[in-house]
Amino acid sequence: MMQLIRGFGYAILATFFILIDVFTKQWALAHWQIYYELTPWLFCEVTFNSGVSWGFLNGAGVYASALLMVVISIIIVLLARHAYARFFQRYVIVGEIMVLSGAVSNMLDRLQYQGVIDFIGVHYNGYFWPIFNIADMLIVGGVGLMFLSYCCDDEI
Repeated sequence: MMQLIRGFGYAILATFFILIDVFTKQWALAHWQIYYELTPWLFCEVTFNSGVSWGFLNGAGVYASALLMVVISIIIVLLARHAYARFFQRYVIVGEIMVLSGAVSNMLDRLQYQGVIDFIGVHYNGYFWPIFNIADMLIVGGVGLMFLSYCCDDEI
């Protein structure tokens, strides 16, 4: 019974993460089509990234995009299998759920828009970090939690 409750909780968490990412991307599409300065170091501007991190492979063509989607799909399946195994070993899998949610949400963008919607930008003193989205933050944060989880052996 406890496994069922934990599994349901993780499903709700994943759904919440995906919905937050989808909602913020739709909000950005509707409101931030042009550069919008939020703070002296934070801005919003909608971009479409057909590549991967930092625009690598952006605009590489139809075949490269298709291959990229296949590779990302394989990684999602492998991580889901890994999370499933850890779940039944009674480990906390919040990091895995974050990475999976971000990857699935970005994959939904790729299927709908042929690229990922990015809209959050950070800059300081003329230096600009590549534009990103909530899913990217989930992936990075999730990898960090996974690292901590493996280091700390957080069985419950």
